Amino acid sequence: MVSYLLVTRVINPVTGQITNEDIAQLNVLGEEGTTIETFSELVLTDKLTVIGGASNQLESVFSGPVTFQKKVTSQDEIQSLEFTYSNDDGTVLRKTFLAEDDGSGLPVTQADSAFNTGDMCYNIDWQPGQALGWIYDAGTWYKFGLSDTTPITSNRYSGVTHYGVGIAPDATNRMKIGGNFHVEGNLEVTGYYGAADKYTLATGLANSNNGTTYNGDGATATFAISPNHTSYSLLVFLNGVCQVPGVDYQVSGNSVDFSIGTVPQTGDTIHVRELVI
Repeated sequence: MVSYLLVTRVINPVTGQITNEDIAQLNVLGEEGTTIETFSELVLTDKLTVIGGASNQLESVFSGPVTFQKKVTSQDEIQSLEFTYSNDDGTVLRKTFLAEDDGSGLPVTQADSAFNTGDMCYNIDWQPGQALGWIYDAGTWYKFGLSDTTPITSNRYSGVTHYGVGIAPDATNRMKIGGNFHVEGNLEVTGYYGAADKYTLATGLANSNNGTTYNGDGATATFAISPNHTSYSLLVFLNGVCQVPGVDYQVSGNSVDFSIGTVPQTGDTIHVRELVI
């Protein structure tokens, strides 16, 4: 029987003999104490046990490639710079590794490195809110793994997932957003849009989007509107005739101001509709 232990403190599994060596030791039954410092090849038919010294911290070093043909089990962490996944013939299928951000949003990689579609790289410089890393596809690295998604929640209603950003989702809306949002570009709406509680005077939903009507008295030149409007974000009618902005009226503060033209007379009807801004 042969026991082979690459450790400093060796206990013979048959005799119980304890030896202390700083080199590889081969104990052959009946020939204990036999020491061989260098092996060109070693074949074990049973198993190899590495104790790792008295503190279990002595490191065993494999300077060349190591092939395990069966499952590898660890009761502690496995440390590696890169993981490569291959099929039975050794063809590399995927890689997983770590890299820094090069400052332009791409991973730092070796200039001569080859990558396959699906390779994943984790960002060493990751910070909350940033992408976890990159995934490779057809010559390009794409960011993946949106992080810090606490404001985003979801729920399923009748088998369909609805989302909320900064606000809880509900069964009515596919997405709800709590707070302001900015669109850089065109916004295309194929359905209806609403501005509940936005325009409290002219087009607020409380007024059924019918606008606001005022009556002239020959003296009053200003009529109230919602904040932040200009002369060109309103439709103003005098006795049913559309008025020209900048000619017949202007906006002064939060009011339509007819003082630049003709002040509505007694019996005149002023109708104001606010456009969405």
